[in-house]
Amino acid sequence: MATQENLPIIVSKIGIIGAGVSGIAVAKQLSHYNPIVFEATDSIGGVWRHCSYKCTKLQSQTWNYEFSDFPWPARESSDYPSYVEILEYLHTYAVHFDLFKYVKFNSNVVEIKFIQDNEGFDSGRLPGDHGNPLPGHPVWELSVQTNELDTIQPYHFEFVVVCTGKYGDIPLMPTFPHNKGPEVFNGKVLHTIDYCKLDKEATSDLVKGKKTVVVGYKKSAIDLAMECAQANQGPEGQSCTMIIRSLHWTLPHYSMWGVPFYLFYATRSAQFLHQTPNQGLLKSILCFLLFLVAASFL
Repeated sequence: MATQENLPIIVSKIGIIGAGVSGIAVAKQLSHYNPIVFEATDSIGGVWRHCSYKCTKLQSQTWNYEFSDFPWPARESSDYPSYVEILEYLHTYAVHFDLFKYVKFNSNVVEIKFIQDNEGFDSGRLPGDHGNPLPGHPVWELSVQTNELDTIQPYHFEFVVVCTGKYGDIPLMPTFPHNKGPEVFNGKVLHTIDYCKLDKEATSDLVKGKKTVVVGYKKSAIDLAMECAQANQGPEGQSCTMIIRSLHWTLPHYSMWGVPFYLFYATRSAQFLHQTPNQGLLKSILCFLLFLVAASFL
C-alpha cells in the first residue's frame, strides 16, 4: 500500500466527510468553494442507502423532510415514501445542483489531524470571537484511503465538515458476562447493521418460521419487527417479541390552534420552548409561558 510519503499533498479549501443527506446539503451550500466530499461507499444516501430494510419508510410526511430549496416531486403514493423513493429524491437533488462532481466515492477518511501553524491557532476553538473558519491557509490534514488504488492520499484543508451521522458501519453490541452471551445461545444473534446488508429473499428466510426477539424500540427495531411479522403471517408463523428497556415519548397528533402539535418541536420554534444560555428576561418569560401552553395539551 502506498503511504503519504509517496504521494503529493492535495490542498483545497473545504473538505466534507460523508455524502448522506447532510453531506450533499453542505456541498450544495458551500459549492462556491469547490469542496471535496469523501464518501466511503460507492453511492450517496448514507443511512438510507446502507441501513434500510425492504419495509423501511420515512416516518415523517414529505413536506417535513425535504430540502427547503428543492421540494419533493409530485407523487401518487402515500405521504410516507419508501427508502427507494428517498434515494431517488436525493439523487435528483444532487443531479439538479450538479453535486456529483465534488464527490470522491470509495474514499474512506482514516485520520484527521490538526496542523499547528505559526499563528498559535488553537485546535480546540476558533480564533477570536469564533473568528473566520477559513484562516487562509490549511490547518487540517485528512488521510484518505481509496479502495480502487489501495492508497492513503493526504489532503490539506482550511475547514472540514464532518457529516458521518451517528450510525456507523461497526455494530455496537453489548458486552456479556462469561458464558452468558451469544456463544451459549442456540439460535442466531445478528445486529441490524448486518441484517440490512442481506437481500430480500435472505431476510425472509432468516426470520420465517422462527421465534424472534428484537432488542430495542427505535426506528430500526420497529422496522425489523414489522419484517418479522410480515414473514410469519399465517398459521405456521412464529412470534416476534420486542424487549424495551425504557419507553419513549411519542409526539401526539394533536393540534394547537389548527397547527399540528409536533411542528412546535420539529421546527425552529422549539427554541422558544426551552431555556438557552445567556437569554434575556423577555425570552425567559416567553419560554415559560409557551412551555405551559404546550404542557397543557399533553
